[in-house]
Amino acid sequence: MKSRLAGVTLGILTAIGGFLDIGDIVTNGVVGARFGLSLAWVTPIGVIGIMVFAEMSGRVAACSGRATFEIIRERLGPRIGGANLIGSVLTTVLTLTAEIGGIAAALHIASDVRPMLWIPAAAFGVCG
Repeated sequence: MKSRLAGVTLGILTAIGGFLDIGDIVTNGVVGARFGLSLAWVTPIGVIGIMVFAEMSGRVAACSGRATFEIIRERLGPRIGGANLIGSVLTTVLTLTAEIGGIAAALHIASDVRPMLWIPAAAFGVCG
């Protein structure tokens, strides 16, 4: 029971951490201003998805002592493993892009300087 509670807690913390970054805060503000609450149903689905994925990945890593990617490559072959790796890298790049864009948009709101001019500073702040 204790490990099950720890797994659920890990999933909840990961879900909260995944939704509380500058890219999401600014994007959620813009989407909320444009669409109101008509897209609010997406947030609980996203939280549940992140919780399930984090709990599953944590359990796999804890039981095997290896990364999820290694096990996928071993059990499903190098093609599926490569697709998994490409998907992971693509997700990371998209998240990085959202972070940089969110910072640039927030700085634009604060200063009235065009967001395109804030992108190099935001990229340096995120990557530097």
